[in-house]
Amino acid sequence: MTFNAKGDPTSRRVERRVWLGWLASALPAAGLVACGGNADATEEPGPAQDAAPDAAADAPADVSSPREADAPAAEGGIDADGGSICEPTGGDALGPFHEPGSPFRTEIAGPEEPGERIRIVGVVLADDCASPVAGALLDIWHADTNGVYHSASEQYRLRGQVKTDMQGRFAFDSILPGNYDNRPRHVHFIVSSPGFQPLTTQLYFADDPLLGPNDSCQPPTCNSSDPDRITQLLPSATDAGEVLVGTFEVRLRV
Repeated sequence: MTFNAKGDPTSRRVERRVWLGWLASALPAAGLVACGGNADATEEPGPAQDAAPDAAADAPADVSSPREADAPAAEGGIDADGGSICEPTGGDALGPFHEPGSPFRTEIAGPEEPGERIRIVGVVLADDCASPVAGALLDIWHADTNGVYHSASEQYRLRGQVKTDMQGRFAFDSILPGNYDNRPRHVHFIVSSPGFQPLTTQLYFADDPLLGPNDSCQPPTCNSSDPDRITQLLPSATDAGEVLVGTFEVRLRV
């Protein structure tokens, strides 16, 4: 599928949302990601380059030290021909809790992890908003339901990595993170692929009262008012039972 950036200024976003909505309902996290299934409970976490399964593209040599923040994305615009402008996904601060080397797994939260179960499905595209990025590496981490981060020494609790499939798609299961320090609930991402600038960003959740002006982390460090990085969680029947499903389209800058 391609996304037309001309015509009705809202058509590109609507078309993408329809496609992502289909993706959310049609693709189970454990079965989708050719970028690696769930880590076995007995698997020892190791460096990303050692644990990486086969994928369409090799993992970048260094994903542990991207820029701490990219410039926030512009909130959609209109070009001279009346079409919507394609913008790369905006960045947020890395934050103090990133730890490199988490295992490849699509279950970021283990089955015993307390909290409301969520599934995030999405796609990584080039900054033309049309070309899928196969084999892109997503390093993912977030707080627990009480807003507490856990270290690598705890079996990389609430941390993991996935790779996109040949269509640039990814999915993972986890729990809804809690708020802390007057920050909205969020999931951290480092997204990287050879030939693209690494992106450090955060995904937020709609209807959180701490979004935007109420966020204790304000632009240019964080931008929780960016609609491209806010997902609406909707209940959906999945292979794992009924969970809250959200979508995330990531667009990498060349």
